[in-house]
Amino acid sequence: MSDEDRGKVRFGDLRAILQYVPVFRGQTFVVAVDGAVLAAGHLSHLLLDLAVLQSLNVRVALVYGAGHQIRALGMERRVELTTVDGTGRTDAATLEVSIDAISRLSSTLMQALTVAGIRTASANALIAHRAGMVGGVDQEFTGVVDRVDAQSLMSFLEQGILPLVAPLGYDRQGVTLRLNSDSAAVETALALRAAKIVFVTLGRVLDSRGEQIRHVGVEQAEALVERDGFPEFPPHLLSKLRHAAKACRERVPRVHIVDGARDDALLAELFSNEGIGTMVYADAYQEIRPAGPGDAASIHAMIRSSVVEQELRDRSVEELAREIGDFFVIEVDGNAVGCMALHLYPELQAAELACLFIRRSHENQGYGRRLVAYAIDRARREGAGRLFLLTTGARSYFERLAGFREGRPEDLPEERRSIWEASGRRSQVLFLDLRAAAVSPA
Repeated sequence: MSDEDRGKVRFGDLRAILQYVPVFRGQTFVVAVDGAVLAAGHLSHLLLDLAVLQSLNVRVALVYGAGHQIRALGMERRVELTTVDGTGRTDAATLEVSIDAISRLSSTLMQALTVAGIRTASANALIAHRAGMVGGVDQEFTGVVDRVDAQSLMSFLEQGILPLVAPLGYDRQGVTLRLNSDSAAVETALALRAAKIVFVTLGRVLDSRGEQIRHVGVEQAEALVERDGFPEFPPHLLSKLRHAAKACRERVPRVHIVDGARDDALLAELFSNEGIGTMVYADAYQEIRPAGPGDAASIHAMIRSSVVEQELRDRSVEELAREIGDFFVIEVDGNAVGCMALHLYPELQAAELACLFIRRSHENQGYGRRLVAYAIDRARREGAGRLFLLTTGARSYFERLAGFREGRPEDLPEERRSIWEASGRRSQVLFLDLRAAAVSPA
């Protein structure tokens, strides 16, 4: 893609962005950026994204890490550091280096934000206590957040001022304590009742095949952390997953982990259905719901590509509208990414799974499995003893997923057999005994 093409805004992109604007307006986001991202020269792009969020009336608090800067200053001063990320023991020498590095970085950020036209204020909002003895070792000047001065932060946000939160806390005697920035971001988000935390770091969360994990539930994130992810899984990404899971458990609905090396990391993640990072979500993230009259046109548009490729039978908007009571859609963050229909034949104690479709951007992420599991469960509850479907090329998928077996067109309900014959598509007929079927929705 040329630089000229990158600069062009497509109308489709604008539509995708605009659907999120009323949802995000007035919400509070906590953006937590690693010091390594800032040191790598990506600050200007981050500031542009923050300015866009503020222009859309999204309230943003910025928490920043400084591990990279602390390590660099320690090497410059030839100080042997006990920690750089605020975990483990912080001795007096390390604390001194940390305070100086964080102060320098704070000054740099304040200057850059001011130049970008973003009103900002440094917020000493984290009240902490010493971590004390951990594993028999005195953690000295490492701190744990006691509480967040949410009132001060909200006062800034309500005035359109972006609060800048450093990874430092202060105990009740005024002693400065080093904090982990990931933990500080979570505590800040909880105090502000933020709708999202966005961790901006370097690198992506990858699975065992080296493919990016796009969406992960709380329990899955915790399982990844428990087994230390996969080989070569960086510790800083494990920290993000650990704190993301904690945040979701504590009422933050969504936590995003994005690669700050990408110029438009924040906006590309927040203003598109598929995003570009990894999202950890609470239970309400995915929802399967009955389709309504207003969904007929959108379902027709959504499945059009599969109709053209003859993977699905052609259905007009009018036909979809007549049968809309049989349709279900699966949503991701309030946006439909797939659909299916379940047609019931009570007199035959049978049901048909039809029009199963997942948007290409969300394939191979378990959404089809969830819809099939939902169809099986619902068909059972409606009294059906068998479930059938017609497919032109997905036989192995359904056999592997739930144990569907090949059937004969003669075994179809008469009404459905006549449609099969008229279509000329010669689809394969698959049947499933619902008394024995089982499929995990995970």
